[in-house]
Amino acid sequence: MQTQVQVTVVEYVAEFFRQYKSRAYGKSISNNAKGGAEALMGMLKLVLSKGGREELRIALHCFKDQLNAAMLSGPARNVQLEELFSLLSSLIDSAERFRQFSPVKESFSTAVLEEVRWRLFRIIAGDGFSEDVGVRRRALDIIFQALQREQQEQQKSLARQQQLATASNAGGRSVGSDLKNLSPSKARLRLQRKAPGSLGPDVSSWEGLWASLAAMSGKKMLPLLQSVMMDLYRGKPIPGSPAAAAAAVAAASPSKTYTTPQKQQQQPTAQR
Repeated sequence: MQTQVQVTVVEYVAEFFRQYKSRAYGKSISNNAKGGAEALMGMLKLVLSKGGREELRIALHCFKDQLNAAMLSGPARNVQLEELFSLLSSLIDSAERFRQFSPVKESFSTAVLEEVRWRLFRIIAGDGFSEDVGVRRRALDIIFQALQREQQEQQKSLARQQQLATASNAGGRSVGSDLKNLSPSKARLRLQRKAPGSLGPDVSSWEGLWASLAAMSGKKMLPLLQSVMMDLYRGKPIPGSPAAAAAAVAAASPSKTYTTPQKQQQQPTAQR
């Protein structure tokens, strides 16, 4: 008869990170992050069903421990940090895909996204990484990229609603009030709930989280602004931006060299 071994949430997630850092889910950082995110989503679903929201928060708090360990890893520091932020970004993508399937999965993915937003906010605005602008900037980039996707989805949704309104009006039905209620609203976003037990940031959406960053002190915000401005000054594409994607494609494609035909020089003819 087999006996079940009880493990804590921290031990459960720590075992996942041991496998993840050994590239168990893919050989490259990108593939490992995508495969790891799918596996982690399955683990987080189990944690939420067994222990509730507080256990889910403890599980995702392990990201902070992993970041602290990576910062002290010497020569491997940059690679390990990139692996962790790639995993976090892929986890966001997985959670956002989960919302498309069913109300049950939507509730689970919403909980994961709210806790991830809370963790990203703490990386940027908390004291734990206040001296490491690079780590805070990486978290800021992830938030901004997610914000862009969210706004694009809102614009698509609004366009669909306007098309329905136009079609309904053409059929003699007035849906102006329905469209008003369905369209994105700043007031509605401000009234959305915060994560249970949290204070301060609005983690119900990426737009709410971005607005919450405005409450940061100038002392914490200025180094991030300087980092962004330096990238713009140097012409360095912001990670995740269309310019960065175009630069990656250009770097991967074989370069072509062209030779321009040289004009043949006329030889002087000797006079006789």
